[in-house]
Amino acid sequence: MKSDLRLMGFLPVLLLVSLLVSLSACSHQPVAPSASQRVDERQMLAQVQSHLGWDAATPQPASTDQFLTLNQSLERMLQQSPALREQLAQLGVAESARLQATLLDNPHIELAATDAQGRWNIEVGLLQPLWALLARPLRESLADARYEAAVSTFQAELIELMNQTSQAYIDTVAAQQMLHLEAMQRRAAEAERDLAQGYFEAGNLPRRQWLYYQKAALLAQSDFQAASHRVAVAALHLKQALGEDSGASLRLPNRLPLPPPDRFDKALLLAEALDHRPDLAALESKAAALASKRQLASPWRRLAPEEAGLEMEQDESRWQPTWRLGFELPLWDDGRAGLARVSAEESLVQAQIERLRLRIDRDLALALSELEQARERFNSLQQALPLAEEQLSLLLREVNFMLESPFELLREKSALMALQQEAIEACADYWQARAELTFILARALPSSPQFLTTTGSPQQAGSPQQPEPHHD
Repeated sequence: MKSDLRLMGFLPVLLLVSLLVSLSACSHQPVAPSASQRVDERQMLAQVQSHLGWDAATPQPASTDQFLTLNQSLERMLQQSPALREQLAQLGVAESARLQATLLDNPHIELAATDAQGRWNIEVGLLQPLWALLARPLRESLADARYEAAVSTFQAELIELMNQTSQAYIDTVAAQQMLHLEAMQRRAAEAERDLAQGYFEAGNLPRRQWLYYQKAALLAQSDFQAASHRVAVAALHLKQALGEDSGASLRLPNRLPLPPPDRFDKALLLAEALDHRPDLAALESKAAALASKRQLASPWRRLAPEEAGLEMEQDESRWQPTWRLGFELPLWDDGRAGLARVSAEESLVQAQIERLRLRIDRDLALALSELEQARERFNSLQQALPLAEEQLSLLLREVNFMLESPFELLREKSALMALQQEAIEACADYWQARAELTFILARALPSSPQFLTTTGSPQQAGSPQQPEPHHD
């Protein structure tokens, strides 16, 4: 629908042009956003970080005064990540669209000159569209809803960045811990090779077994090199997430913390996820925006004013005013097509909301299952490690009394280190699952007792720190 205000008449051109310039200047004058509307990057990040409560979610490794902790990694990412600055810039674009919704369309000027038997008549028209003024409240409401959706999208992207940073941090620390064990495996294989070399030169070892130990040492060296490459790749991913260049130096802890014994109630966590997921909030904001859009697309079967105006004509010494009013007849297009489109979009958004709710429920159940499975696996390995160490100690005594071969001792040490590697993998799987669970909730895991079901076994709660690899 088009509504114009038309003022026609024989008026001084200079006066109307000056009036037009002043009105145009007013129309172009931007409205400064209020303090509540202005995008403040620090305030936005502080609110999101406080809302997420990452301090309660991240494990604290040993020597936090020397090593880069996960909390510190997340803070560094918030300060210098280019991906985060990109998301903030997109949020600024959404805010500019909201600001545009508060402005009116610029006025237009029409000039006409008529030669009436040697006398020039000048007509000046000033037009100001009225539809933008009449629909301004609805347009502002629609722009606000879109801005809220953009904020929710920004929060979802921010949580994804924090999740990627957490995953990269855990991968890097676990890779370093595995590299340490691979180095010990390599030294053990080299010790077996040297021992086999001495036995072979003394004629006490067949060449077939000597070749076996030579090959095992080379394979251990290859595994160590592969582990070194995994550490370098994981560190590069972490530096990229932090916004650091590839040559930056990172000082990380040498081990992952032990999995805590707490277990979570799925129903309460699901309620938390549905309340705090930004992507779900974005869809709900989109549904609210469509509700505002429905008001603009309502069908109508009435005469709608399209143009109103006043013409002034000079007749001899008098001015003859002529009022004009134009209407749009809704014969062919009554707005029902636009309303049908809005209804279809609303149905689509509602289906997306229901689908997302089901996916959150499924992802939460899978994350809790993986979390529990990794914890139980780690606890079983923790209980097996003291047995393997005692077995190695008894075997060492038998070797000292020459009741067993030194090769058997080296094989048992390799088996012990392989068990320790499995424990590290289970611990890393636990923290990865916990980070995924935090991502699903879109906030830190709640520490309140109401979210916990049962505590771990006494062996869990009182288990010592994850053992260092055996150095005997």
